[in-house]
Amino acid sequence: MKALVYFLVKIFHKVFFTVLYNVEVRGLENIPLTGRAILAANHESYLDSMVLFYISPRKFHAVAGKWLFKVWWLSWVFRVTDCIPTNGSSAGVINALNRDELVLIFPEGICRRRRERIVARIHKGIAVFALTTGAPVIPIGIRGTFEAWPQMKFPPRLFMKICVTVGSPLRFEKYEGNQIPENVLEGPVQEIAGSIKKLL
Repeated sequence: MKALVYFLVKIFHKVFFTVLYNVEVRGLENIPLTGRAILAANHESYLDSMVLFYISPRKFHAVAGKWLFKVWWLSWVFRVTDCIPTNGSSAGVINALNRDELVLIFPEGICRRRRERIVARIHKGIAVFALTTGAPVIPIGIRGTFEAWPQMKFPPRLFMKICVTVGSPLRFEKYEGNQIPENVLEGPVQEIAGSIKKLL
């Protein structure tokens, strides 16, 4: 039953973006078809995770705010698509990556409310996940979703152009210790943030 509902949700996204938006995708081949990886994208709109769900060649687990799981009309979609709530997300993300699955993270942590392209600062958690599991980080830049549907605005603007650029994988040496020092995390954090900025 769950597989059927997931298939129907996937079809909905396909029809939604094919009919109502002009989506341009570059670098899709950088998303691996097998093996563990972390998708790291900027976050400016409600449409961001939806458009990535639409273009991704394989299923992924999206990390979403735990409060969203309390919204009745969103909760069932998140559970069917195996999203990971932010409370307890560390264990959920690491477990998914250790199963060689794909995980989507918006490393800024919040959806921006102002029109800007700069990724000011990202959380160190994404570097922890990459160094703990050895998973490559796939930087993604999304443009056009803010103009189409900014946070706290309704209804969305239709027939807008959305551009998604998928960058080359960033690979970091797996850290074998129990606790990763802050200075070790800083390099990957800066590299991930810089890579997303370049794609915008």
